[in-house]
Amino acid sequence: EPLVRHPERAAGVQVGWQVGPAGCAQPVDGRRQSRWPGDDGALRVVEVDDDGTEHVGGDASPDELAWASRWWPTTRPGDRVEVGLPRERAWADLLARADGSLLLAVDYSHDRLSRPSAGTLVGYRDGRAVPPVADGSCDITAHVALDALAGAGVRTSQRRALQALGVDAARPAAALATTDPMGYLAALARAGEAAELLDPDGLGGFGWLVLSRGPTLPAALRLLDP
Repeated sequence: EPLVRHPERAAGVQVGWQVGPAGCAQPVDGRRQSRWPGDDGALRVVEVDDDGTEHVGGDASPDELAWASRWWPTTRPGDRVEVGLPRERAWADLLARADGSLLLAVDYSHDRLSRPSAGTLVGYRDGRAVPPVADGSCDITAHVALDALAGAGVRTSQRRALQALGVDAARPAAALATTDPMGYLAALARAGEAAELLDPDGLGGFGWLVLSRGPTLPAALRLLDP
């Protein structure tokens, strides 16, 4: 059954396409798989019961082994490897449909130098972290191996990207409170909002991946390194 139905177009009706921004919430972070090395160093599937009990399952597939060897190499028993193939395929599918677009992926992330040995898989219910149980009672998510998605894109942190684009958390001069009280309060509110966006231990710690399929990237972003 198709997810979207396209009605028949009446004869002679012209269609005009519009160009504009499109947003997609969590297109990649909800797509991941967990694997872990066994006592012999081989990667195996983590199987989870409805009550959250975990078991070691079968061997990882050749594609998963190749991905882990390149992006998340480990042979220590008990280490977790969250294979990113499903999210990478989803991202590649998006890129293939986005000619003439500027794409931005923002999420909690890690790279080869900061892979968490215990993994990042977690469940969320009503805004609170809960054990990740795949029974439909919670949203299951994991951080993104952003370097595996990057390709020719620019990878950086939200803090560095927004600072490069001119976001400033500096508080207004105290003297403004005397000459323009309302302006001072407005500037103070903007500074607080900027500080929240730039906080390296909060939203500023998000990873950014910016990739162009046509438009020129802002110069400030092109100069950034991971």
